[in-house]
Amino acid sequence: MASFNAEPSRLAIPTSNGYLFRNVQDLTYCRSDKNGTWIYCRDGHRFFSSKSIRGLEELLPENFFRIHASVLINLSHVTSSNGNRSLQVVMIDGEKLDVSRRQHKKLKEILVQL
Repeated sequence: MASFNAEPSRLAIPTSNGYLFRNVQDLTYCRSDKNGTWIYCRDGHRFFSSKSIRGLEELLPENFFRIHASVLINLSHVTSSNGNRSLQVVMIDGEKLDVSRRQHKKLKEILVQL
């Protein structure tokens, strides 16, 4: 009998050409756009999904955190954070992402616990 895993290791992500299947841990961050969401991967690839960032947030496991209305990050791929008044996180690919004032304190608390 197969065991149920509450956190998916692979995700079927809707795109304009059907579905793209990716390992969840390959995803570094997601950035919303007018008609969907850009998804950035550890290997440097990015692709566009027709799914909203809110829809992706519901599918992804707890190690993904919404740092801004338009940005969702994989906490496993944060290499550093900087700033006191305005916080930025630096992702594994070197991308610097701004954290909203509303999420600033909560993210700092989470990062300290990692």
